[in-house]
Amino acid sequence: MKKVYLFIPLLIFDISCSDISKRYSNGIEYVHEGEGYKYILKDNFHGLFLESNVESVKENDDYILFLQSIQKDRIRYNVLSDFYPSEIDLDSILKIGSIARKVDSTINDVPHLFKQMQFKRAYWVLEKSSDSLLGPFSTSDFRFNSYNF
Repeated sequence: MKKVYLFIPLLIFDISCSDISKRYSNGIEYVHEGEGYKYILKDNFHGLFLESNVESVKENDDYILFLQSIQKDRIRYNVLSDFYPSEIDLDSILKIGSIARKVDSTINDVPHLFKQMQFKRAYWVLEKSSDSLLGPFSTSDFRFNSYNF
């Protein structure tokens, strides 16, 4: 009888730790690895197509819409690991020093990252016909453009 009681909690724990993913058109995959870490992958695209934390994804015949909560520290860390992998120091990297200035300078030089850092939440739109990612948009910009969702 004890084996049954031990098996059930382990099974529930194993299921709760699993990734959840959903496929969309244009090679888009929404991956949910737990609270605060939901991101977008795209076929034939190296790395994350959209960084975490993607709150929701909606699709119609013409577009795929992504709503993203902007996590500034995670963006800074990802810029650090992508552009300066040899200089990663988890304890102090985002707080002070020349590496933090390099990361911020890189963010300022990459238009979509710079714009993204201005928002708490951002909308992104993938136009299916051209396979182009548009954004980030603030809530008011998104409503103004009206993509009919």
